[in-house]
Amino acid sequence: MKKEKYVKEKLPFVWLEVLEKLQSGDKGSSITLEEVKKICKGCGLSDTVKEPLASQVMALLKRFNDFGQLMYHPGVKLRELVILHPASNLVAPASRIICDHEIHEYEYLRKARNKSGWLYSRLCDKGILHDELLDIL
Repeated sequence: MKKEKYVKEKLPFVWLEVLEKLQSGDKGSSITLEEVKKICKGCGLSDTVKEPLASQVMALLKRFNDFGQLMYHPGVKLRELVILHPASNLVAPASRIICDHEIHEYEYLRKARNKSGWLYSRLCDKGILHDELLDIL
């Protein structure tokens, strides 16, 4: 990671202020791109002759995505969504499903096994997750 170019780059201070605002408070697990733009404006980012606000926001989101501070993907289906705290909002929940079910004895796994045994077996044996298990896991 030390060789990555973005690790050595300096960031505008206002970007750090934006990140702090994004990660503070109770915003839930995600916010819209429009909400991010409003926060950026509130922190002092604006359209300039050199670079429009939208371009600055995209650069900020790309950089913080690279750092793992948030998740943003500019593709058509995901471009309006920004995931805050990716480790706790995506990785932790996914690890409840993608784990070694034979060695972990968490209560939620016991409940899934007891309530929907065949669906739980399908998850463990074939990696097929049924939405009925999502309520438990």
